Amino acid sequence: METTIRTIIDIMKKTAISFIVCVMSICVIGSFVGDEVTTISTLFQNGNITYASLFQIFSLSLIIAIINAIFDYPKFMKKILLLYKIIFRLMIVIAVTILYIYLFDWFPFTNVGAWIGFIVSFGLCFGLAFSISLYTTRKKNQEYQELLNNYKKRGHSDGSHSY
Repeated sequence: METTIRTIIDIMKKTAISFIVCVMSICVIGSFVGDEVTTISTLFQNGNITYASLFQIFSLSLIIAIINAIFDYPKFMKKILLLYKIIFRLMIVIAVTILYIYLFDWFPFTNVGAWIGFIVSFGLCFGLAFSISLYTTRKKNQEYQELLNNYKKRGHSDGSHSY
């Protein structure tokens, strides 16, 4: 029961973070591009993000959070190399995002500029998220290594136990 609650809270956190980053990115892009964006994307109407768009972004954020929770589950694909899990996760997230772009007509499939913008922004966000994850993982590994070294220094590395 406790792990279920922890998983739900983790999904809620990941959904919120993804949603906030996405909405803020759209706000920044919209403020730079201006009213021209309303002719390209259905996310905007009259210089504003619509309620429908917010719900679409939220549902996409929730789906991505669930995908991440599945991939972060220790027993899921545990015999597969981490790099392959990352690539597979990325492919699924990209596929779901492209499905949303198509279903909700966020921008025309034939607009090369919109696709370049999508690829660049998605790549930057993924690169940033990957870098942060890599940094935190390395930090944790360093902490664990330091704890292990301290444990060994106290004389417990020789296999003798005091009961």
